Amino acid sequence: MGAAPVIVRGIPDGLLQEAAELLREAFAAKVAHELRPRDDAQAVRVIAACIEPSHALVALDDRGVAGLAAIEYRGASFLLLRFDVLVRELGYPGALWRKAYSLIDLIATPRSKHTARVEVLAVRSDLRGCGLGGVLIAAAIERAAS
Repeated sequence: MGAAPVIVRGIPDGLLQEAAELLREAFAAKVAHELRPRDDAQAVRVIAACIEPSHALVALDDRGVAGLAAIEYRGASFLLLRFDVLVRELGYPGALWRKAYSLIDLIATPRSKHTARVEVLAVRSDLRGCGLGGVLIAAAIERAAS
């Protein structure tokens, strides 16, 4: 690893696609099971269209997005499957069951406007085990406390 990654709030302009690719790779099994995309490109398009960039803390290095932590706070999620995006990408019938599946998770996981939680933590594969995840968690805790 070269210079230590810099942690920034939000996904910087021009890096949304790269952040979505990291999430698709880091959560490949979950994406395949819950989204059932035709291919990786479709999964990345859906993820990119359904994330709230301002809820992310992003670790940047000389290669781009090194890691990402996303927090849910004030009752708002970082990643929420949007029905219009699902319809566009997967058709109406496919969108219905995928949205229903995601709503079950929303109902089953209590949320409060007075709490924050780490919703997503992903680190680029070449940096896993280097402590970057811990740095991102610490940054997420600091942001939640503020």
